[in-house]
Formats: sequence, structure tokens, C-alpha cells
Amino acid sequence: MPKKPRKTRTERAAEIGVSLNALSSWERCGVDVFDDAQVRAKIAKMRNLPPDLKPEWHPQTASTSAPEGEPIDGSIDRLVAELHACTDKHQAQTIKLKIDGLLNAYKLRAAAGEYISRADHNDLVVRTNTTFRTALVAMENELPPMLHGADMPTIQKLIGEKSHEVLSSLKEIYKQAHDDWQAEV
Repeated sequence: MPKKPRKTRTERAAEIGVSLNALSSWERCGVDVFDDAQVRAKIAKMRNLPPDLKPEWHPQTASTSAPEGEPIDGSIDRLVAELHACTDKHQAQTIKLKIDGLLNAYKLRAAAGEYISRADHNDLVVRTNTTFRTALVAMENELPPMLHGADMPTIQKLIGEKSHEVLSSLKEIYKQAHDDWQAEV
């Protein structure tokens, strides 16, 4: 297989969207500017990206790779690990900016009604469990006398009706919680 001709430094700088001076600086730092992985690693560590950097060379962040509307807890864990591993003030400042940006993203999503508070979630879980437990106890007490001596189709019908009542009450709890959260937004 014939070897591809190597690009010139000028072509490589244009491909990435940086100046020749920047490319030379990276080489002095030990970066092989023709190795995409090394170039991406260098760019990811930069505090300020070159203004003409091509979009395909921008560092990938967790917020751009996470599916829309999904929590990005992996980003939080990663940022905390990076913060613990900081070796200088500039790294810490960069991570602080990332944390502030992540916090603002969460605040925006909460303001848009995409997230609910932990207290609201816990309240919903308690209400759901209480309703479900109450419904099951009611079924245990009401069904035996109703089913005594009944034929199979009648038993199935009665159990189906009682199950539907339980599910309807749970649906009503979720609807009420949703309406309450929408009223807060």
C-alpha cells in the first residue's frame, strides 16, 4: 500500500485552524502536530481556544455529547476528579469555569421545568407508596367476600376492575404532581 504524502506544516495549520506560530509552539512542547490524538489532547488542555479553530477540532465536552434533557452526572464526577488532580492555579480556574457552566445549565433546565426538586420527588414517592399500599390492603379486605363462590370469568373481571382502580389512583397522583410542578414554573 503506497504511503500518503505528508502534509506541510502550513497545510496542517490551515486544516486545524491555527497559525504557524501556534503549531511551532505546540511542537516545542513535544506535540506531534501531525498526530490527531496529540493535537486534540493539546487543544483540550488550552484555556483559550484559537479564534479560527475549525469546529471539528473543538474539544468534546460531556454537555455536547450527552443526550438532550438527560442528566450529565458523569461530567460532575469527571470534574470533581479533575479538580482533585489539579497541579496549578490555571487548571483549577478552568475547572471552576466548567463547574459554573454546568451549574448554570442545571439551573436553566430547572427553570424550564425539565427537573424537579429532590423534595418534590421524595414527596411523590411517599404519596405513591402510601396510595398503593392502601389500595392493596383494600383489595385484600374487599376481594375475598366478593370472590367467594364466583366462577373464573367473574373472578377475573373483579380482579381486573380492582386493579384498574389502583392504577387509576396512581395515575391521578402523577397527574396532580405534574400539574403542581407546572404551576411552579
